Amino acid sequence: MYIIGTYTSKVDSKNRFSLPVGLKKQLPDALGQGLVIKPSIFVPCLEIYTQDKWKEIMLKLGQLNRFVRKHNDFIRTYMSGAKLVDSDSSDRFVLAKELIEFGKIDKNIVLSSAIDYIELWSEKAYEQQIQPISLDEDFQKLAEEIMSNPIPSTDA
Repeated sequence: MYIIGTYTSKVDSKNRFSLPVGLKKQLPDALGQGLVIKPSIFVPCLEIYTQDKWKEIMLKLGQLNRFVRKHNDFIRTYMSGAKLVDSDSSDRFVLAKELIEFGKIDKNIVLSSAIDYIELWSEKAYEQQIQPISLDEDFQKLAEEIMSNPIPSTDA
């Protein structure tokens, strides 16, 4: 499943948000199963996963050797802050306080496709992250470098 688009939404005073219609249409089966929301590793945003995608990630993590300390450390840190969230009767999802603090989430948010999951950003952080690179010559060079070469296989 691939997710397309960038959408805006709002977080209310009880830390609830609704997925925009454009996302709901792409995730009709997944919404009834709940979503997993966790802090991102590389940027100050949250990541939203469907149950199916989360199961894929758990299968990969389950292959790590728990008798290797760095594997345990990685699993512990990666899983830190992950929350399973269900929608309420009005199709809203509640963000845990620690997730709001991590993402510096305020009222206005951006939900952006990351191919097979959704990034949830504070509007301000998203604009700071995306604006400088969108038309930047360095990004153009990066796009040319990455997209003009065969994508390396992750199967090894």
